[in-house]
Amino acid sequence: MTCVSSLDSDECLAGGGEAGLLLRERDWRNSALGEPRHWPQPLKGAVSLMLNSPHPIFIVWGDEAVWLFNDPFAALLEPFRRESLGRSQASERPDSWSHIRSLLPRLYNGDAKVFDET
Repeated sequence: MTCVSSLDSDECLAGGGEAGLLLRERDWRNSALGEPRHWPQPLKGAVSLMLNSPHPIFIVWGDEAVWLFNDPFAALLEPFRRESLGRSQASERPDSWSHIRSLLPRLYNGDAKVFDET
């Protein structure tokens, strides 16, 4: 088993069904996150765990709130699945951005937020 803290970009994007495939195929050069090989190790580890989880998980990363998510979470986003992955929520989902933006300071300070759809 690979230590999460030493994942390279190929390992962190391995697996993950359709979401993993979309992340691997995306041209990251001009994105807010840059190329995966330059991502910080905590992001690489989180992405690896997220992609390989059977539970709906999303990651919001950086000042532009770039969303990364796995297949179980993507099922909750239809029809925004392909368009939202790896992009800023401010531009992709302006309808929900004000709510998300209000959560970011707490989330970035380490608080977890669980969304229950039931």
